Amino acid sequence: MSEIIPDGIICNASSINSKGSTSGTGFYGPTPIGGTPLPTTVMYGAAIAAKAGVGVGLPMILVNPTGPFVPVPGVPTSIVPPVPLTLPRLKVIFKQNVGVTGDVSGETGVRINGIPVVVNGDLINGPGAIPTNIPLTGATLYPTILIGTNIPKPEPEE
Repeated sequence: MSEIIPDGIICNASSINSKGSTSGTGFYGPTPIGGTPLPTTVMYGAAIAAKAGVGVGLPMILVNPTGPFVPVPGVPTSIVPPVPLTLPRLKVIFKQNVGVTGDVSGETGVRINGIPVVVNGDLINGPGAIPTNIPLTGATLYPTILIGTNIPKPEPEE
């Protein structure tokens, strides 16, 4: 039985686009996003380590939301090679970790050490294919953390 991986868990380099996309001449399957890991000063597992009396935990490592990301190789679906031959993935579009933009004033999204946290359910952008923006999914290094910031805003009072 396969495990359902929920939205809101922190992504890492092995996270993948949850479904494939096509350009009309090629198919681009789910592929790990890769990227440069960004270590933080936040320690994961510190409370468990302290309780056990061993170690201090490990620094959390995040995906750089600005990339670079690994391009997806195209598989031909016609006689002509796929166009593009590899699909670039240029950026993360925050959907689950809402409120994160380039401007930090008034943001409601989750950041660690000032870095917007990429989570399952956020979108990876692959221009040149349809769909262009595909949700991320995959296992996590931090299974006990769930960032579910896609919470409806309260209605204003009359």
